[in-house]
Amino acid sequence: MEIRIKVEDISDGMVIRQDIISEIDGTIIAKNGTKISTENGSKISNLVVKKFHKHGITHVVVNVDNAVSYLEKNNIDSVKKPETISSDKSPLKQEPLKPPPKLPKPDIDIPKAKSSIDDELREEAVDSIRSMFSLANVPKTEENMTTAYRAVKEVEDVVDKLTKSLSGEADSFVCIADIKSYDEYTYHHSISVAILSIAIGQSMGLSEYEVQQLGRSAILHDIGKMMIPNEVINKPGRLTEEEFIEIKNHPAYGADLLAKWGIGDMAIRLGVLSHHEKMDGTGYPNKLKGKKIPLWARIISVADVYDAVTSYRSYRVPMTPAEAVDLISSQVGTAFDYEVVSVLLDKIELYPINTCLELSNGRFGLVIDNEYPMRPVLKMTDTGEKLDLLGLENLDIMIKRVVDSY
Repeated sequence: MEIRIKVEDISDGMVIRQDIISEIDGTIIAKNGTKISTENGSKISNLVVKKFHKHGITHVVVNVDNAVSYLEKNNIDSVKKPETISSDKSPLKQEPLKPPPKLPKPDIDIPKAKSSIDDELREEAVDSIRSMFSLANVPKTEENMTTAYRAVKEVEDVVDKLTKSLSGEADSFVCIADIKSYDEYTYHHSISVAILSIAIGQSMGLSEYEVQQLGRSAILHDIGKMMIPNEVINKPGRLTEEEFIEIKNHPAYGADLLAKWGIGDMAIRLGVLSHHEKMDGTGYPNKLKGKKIPLWARIISVADVYDAVTSYRSYRVPMTPAEAVDLISSQVGTAFDYEVVSVLLDKIELYPINTCLELSNGRFGLVIDNEYPMRPVLKMTDTGEKLDLLGLENLDIMIKRVVDSY
């Protein structure tokens, strides 16, 4: 019988019944048919669990010989085989996505968590990105050049406003919780990556001009995916080798597209071209290593992964912010730059005040104190009592998800 379980619950003798694909680089972590064999004949080691989590894998589909016994022993109520796990974490075509699954919510009005930008600027940003991305598949004519000029000006104006909006909060946290939207993922993802990149750049001491240029590169980092066929970008299942190669071409497509329209300088284009390079030289398209990767690309890559794994996709639910931080931290020195990640961790507010959290015990609470970011203090929605997740008596309670985060 096939069931979906947490990687921590994989035990000796189970057989993996699905190719497990890394959320980070698309490599196969475990093949369909792999039999789990452990030295002590029990659950897999923490080292193996960390390997799965390092690649963004939290659940797997396995075959269990005595499924009923297993389900009863582990108090699992339902059996369900999920959709195929895909390595394409951020499709850019604006195809309608399936709405988020209807998960339980508390029977209260959830206060709106703060956002780093107001609604008016957010909508202006979405409109500007939509106009810019529309240039991907049109010929370079005099009329279209005029349209391109206007689109570039709109993006530059938006980035300038984002930079000014964030500069007043140089020593404060950045919150992108209210920016996410499952039905226009492309544009909201681009805004989030730009906001995070700008905040990191400001904290690293870049000049105002450099931060503005970084923001423009970040907001356009995935424009090259607009050159890839819809059926590849939006494929819900595993990509073929040829399709994955095509996906990996999007940074070069993006840089070429910007050059075609005369958009941005070389630094902006290099940020777009190199945002999937890795510190250990295993990235793409040029396998750059360490500081040979442009600083802007090192910044954008961290912001890109953080927002991607914390966003709802049609084939997976989002990680919690804390899980995303663990994932990124585990790849410092291999995928990500230490200094950039350190700044990100200082800037991200994992659970802003008024954020609604579902806990591992099935209860819900609103964040009322986040002095300790990973273990905030909650006001429980059912009783109104305070619950300090850092308290010794509560250390076994885990944060399951952020309610209404997508």
